[in-house]
Amino acid sequence: MHLIQKNIVALLLAFTFVPVMAQINGTNAYLAEQAAYGSDLLYFYSNASLAQLDATAPGTAPATFTWSTHSQSGWQSIKSESGMNSSLTGINAGLYRLVINDGATTQTHQCWVMVPTINNVAIALERSSCERVILSGTCDFEPLNYYDPANGTTYQVGYQPSYQWHMGDETLAVTDVATAELQAPYDDTEYGLKVSTRLLNTAASSASPVAVKAIAVKAAFTYTNTKDKAENELHTDTEGSAPMRLLFKASPDGTTDRSQGHINNYSWEFGEAGKDFTADPTFVFQEAGTFPVILTVENSESGCSSTSEPVNIIVKEAFVEVPNVFTPNGDGQNDEFRVAYRSIKSFSMIIVNRWGRVVYESTNPDEGWDGKIGKQDAAPGVYFYDVKATGYNKDESFHRKGFLHLLVGKQ
Repeated sequence: MHLIQKNIVALLLAFTFVPVMAQINGTNAYLAEQAAYGSDLLYFYSNASLAQLDATAPGTAPATFTWSTHSQSGWQSIKSESGMNSSLTGINAGLYRLVINDGATTQTHQCWVMVPTINNVAIALERSSCERVILSGTCDFEPLNYYDPANGTTYQVGYQPSYQWHMGDETLAVTDVATAELQAPYDDTEYGLKVSTRLLNTAASSASPVAVKAIAVKAAFTYTNTKDKAENELHTDTEGSAPMRLLFKASPDGTTDRSQGHINNYSWEFGEAGKDFTADPTFVFQEAGTFPVILTVENSESGCSSTSEPVNIIVKEAFVEVPNVFTPNGDGQNDEFRVAYRSIKSFSMIIVNRWGRVVYESTNPDEGWDGKIGKQDAAPGVYFYDVKATGYNKDESFHRKGFLHLLVGKQ
């Protein structure tokens, strides 16, 4: 039992940390680190005008504060005063010593004042391609050297810089080396550089940005169906009925849905249906089939081009379907006798009564018989139709003959 208690005490003693309290306070310092050679502190200031060292008497009695600075010729006294507190202002980077004497004890403390400085930040374009731009940065770091006054051993504090590459207020990349590989710009762009360090609370900026002309392009487009769709035409935006009229838009509009970049040339391929060389063409697909639409755009100044992935436009084959009953009672359902159709080039429909009298005829598949002869309601009963149609593709023809029932019910 006693052995266990001794071990616990030993462990507590081994891991108890007794801090060494600095008697010189680096007021306004952004950062403080311990010197590599001992207990002296390094105080880092973002500006020499902010440098200030303060000290307080160790006890309740006033003390004499003697400040000195060190150079190659040794220590030189720069200030001495008595009181409970003492401050040293208007100082430069360097090593400082403070001797505090309160009549009972004499204490000596030392510290370094360091002013990290980054000058002459500049940014340049190293090289570019259609995909990437390589930017480089340069700057001057004021050396942060210090030494052990006891033996003259010198040390250097590393800046460990961080490079922030930006376009206006937008940060594009952050690197720990003075180069960056960025996506080639779609538009004329100005890039800037900020250099920061753990030793400073502010970043140093490039004096002027580097201007890069528009380089990259990206092909992209949207399309909408501009064809007036009849209620009885079997047609959607993705699987259409010929003639299928689509409006394609590729001119840049600031979104990723459309092309990006400074584009001088547009080249459209609509499968076997044709080509176009305008930015926003309207194209009519006249025949049934699957047509891969491919867009290629080019910036002739940079020599860069881009080709989109194919988008398949499907135009369905011709189709005609004839109903066999309709109820023209004004209830909004089956009020007209109309065919359902798709991709029809020519059309005719004749309806006769049982005595062969023509009661309706039309060459427009969008239209239908409303159950009237002239302005009078036709009598309920059986009527006969003769429908002929041809499609846009070769050998697409239809001839439908049959009878229909005209039913009249309550609205």
